[in-house]
Amino acid sequence: ALYSEACDDGNLVSNDGCKNDCKAIETGYVCSTAVPNVCTEVCGDGLKVGTENCDDGTNDGVGCKLGCKTGA
Repeated sequence: ALYSEACDDGNLVSNDGCKNDCKAIETGYVCSTAVPNVCTEVCGDGLKVGTENCDDGTNDGVGCKLGCKTGA
């Protein structure tokens, strides 16, 4: 990340992990140190974001499938 950027995923789109102005990593995501940053959803944090179909606050496969990509 350059200067005051918190992340830079190579685009100006929000809701993909890195805010459109690159000043914040969005809630529910974690971003890699690769250039550009690769941001992914945090499965098990209780926040349904991005491509997650569900997130029940665990990643144990009970109630919500492992990986948060499919329903119960």
